Amino acid sequence: RAMRAVTVADVELLAAGAQAGADYHEATAGLAREPRYVTTESGAVMAHPAQATAREAFRALRAAGNELGLSPSGRSRIHAEQPTKRSADDILD
Repeated sequence: RAMRAVTVADVELLAAGAQAGADYHEATAGLAREPRYVTTESGAVMAHPAQATAREAFRALRAAGNELGLSPSGRSRIHAEQPTKRSADDILD
């Protein structure tokens, strides 16, 4: 029987991870269409700003996944006890 690993308390973390995934997807899609490096008005060449966005979003996505146990290292830190069957008398005491 499977245990419930995600609770109501995890909803915000799950939502943040989903947003980070969407941000990552949007940034990498933009980088697929545009050059990875841009030239500023002063003539300096620099990394496209979407590179930093993609990097930050991926870090946030990975962190959320680890907290939720969605990676091997994250799963290794999750410890949950199997619920025990209790009788109605135990619950009412």
